[in-house]
Amino acid sequence: MSQKMKLKDVIFIAVFSVLFFAVMLAAVALLGSTPVTFFFTHGAGAVPCGIIYMYVRAKVPRKGSILLMCTLVALIAFCLGITWPSALGLFIGGVFAELISAVGKYTSRLWNLAGYVVFICGFWLGQAFYMIFGTEMFMNSMIRQGTDLEFAKSLVDFVSGPMFIVCLLATIVLAAIGGALGYVLFKKHFSKLE
Repeated sequence: MSQKMKLKDVIFIAVFSVLFFAVMLAAVALLGSTPVTFFFTHGAGAVPCGIIYMYVRAKVPRKGSILLMCTLVALIAFCLGITWPSALGLFIGGVFAELISAVGKYTSRLWNLAGYVVFICGFWLGQAFYMIFGTEMFMNSMIRQGTDLEFAKSLVDFVSGPMFIVCLLATIVLAAIGGALGYVLFKKHFSKLE
């Protein structure tokens, strides 16, 4: 199989990157209204997004395809107002996802799944680290966007405590479930690769 992407592959990835972001955005809209549920949005969104991600993996198992998709998702998110550390987390997670999947030559179920989990964790960690290590900057950006100061402070307090580990573990588990679900749904496509 040729490792070079064709124009149709790039268009396919672009379309599904937009879909990926839209589904993640829907999870944020549904769960992002309280501090308790806010930090589970990445994991909750990772379940349906895992189906999209694995479909793209099955259809375009080529070098650079993961990095392209993750970069597009990060750019779309940044352009639509996500904080730059979250977008950077998406991009860095995508770089690692590309490297991890390359180990399995882009066709291994296990390596693709591991790459997906790392990609989602990069997104989550970008958001969490921004709140923990750039608290003042985060609070100011939230206030500029019209968020209540108390809500912003409660987000920082929530993620700065022991819930950091709980939310990260939940994100890992939910991302793994989403990726595995995607594999099951598109097993027929993956069987052609292995």
